[in-house]
Amino acid sequence: MPISVTLNLVAAVALAVGLKIFIYLYLSNRVRFFRYVVWAWGCYAGSKTLQLAHDLMAGVPALVGTAVGLSAIGDFLILASALALRWSYSIRPLQALVVAVYALSVARYGSRFGLAGVYESGGIVSGVVLLLSALAFWPRRQTEGRLAGQWFLAAAIAAWGLHHVVAPLVAWWSELAFVASNVTNALIYYIVVFPVVIVVLDRARGEAAALKEFNERLIDGLGEGLQLAHIVSGAGLGPAPLLGAQKNLAEIEKAYIIQTLERCAWNHSRAADALGIARTTLWRKLKDYGLER
Repeated sequence: MPISVTLNLVAAVALAVGLKIFIYLYLSNRVRFFRYVVWAWGCYAGSKTLQLAHDLMAGVPALVGTAVGLSAIGDFLILASALALRWSYSIRPLQALVVAVYALSVARYGSRFGLAGVYESGGIVSGVVLLLSALAFWPRRQTEGRLAGQWFLAAAIAAWGLHHVVAPLVAWWSELAFVASNVTNALIYYIVVFPVVIVVLDRARGEAAALKEFNERLIDGLGEGLQLAHIVSGAGLGPAPLLGAQKNLAEIEKAYIIQTLERCAWNHSRAADALGIARTTLWRKLKDYGLER
């Protein structure tokens, strides 16, 4: 088996394993930044599969171009995931169109201008995009909670970006350099999976703790309200307000969220801070209660 086929097979397996892990984890952690990571990994896995198919079926150049274009889209999805994690960024249609046009250009002309190389050679633009992603993944000083996962993730993405920049310069020196470049790339695929999983699980634990605290505050507030109603009734100031059978905890929570949102002019970030929960948790509750705007 030719060395290029073996290397692409190893990389394809690494990406397929990572994608399977991500999909399984995403089913219970549907946060935006992780969704973009799953999409990116799907692009990388598809790209590597097409490269492997090209090695096995010579004479189909379109496979290489499509593989390079998918890889370029994957790089920008990694950047989108970093921005989503840091600033709750969401991809806009115009931005997606620009990236699609760039990917098509790279697929057709990239190897001529060094925008994106064939197989594992990466490219300067891809390397810069990944380095920008690493900067966005790097946790801010004021960020609370577990940061080891984000530091690890930022370092892994930075190493990946540097590899994209350096690989085209050294991969063709010799067959040994080519093999080393490809093996390093496959190792990076494996390494990046671990910090992504750590970050997702840390966020899930943080949101669960915040949600627990929120529910405790809600129940405490309900208890205080009932005590106040009892005092008012006992003092002869009128009948105590009745919650009614329909006023269950979910309805009280919904009313509390609506009140907080109105106080914050329906600004989700401010409302989430006031409620003491993450924006993604607030978004899920709004969706459950049919309060999306």
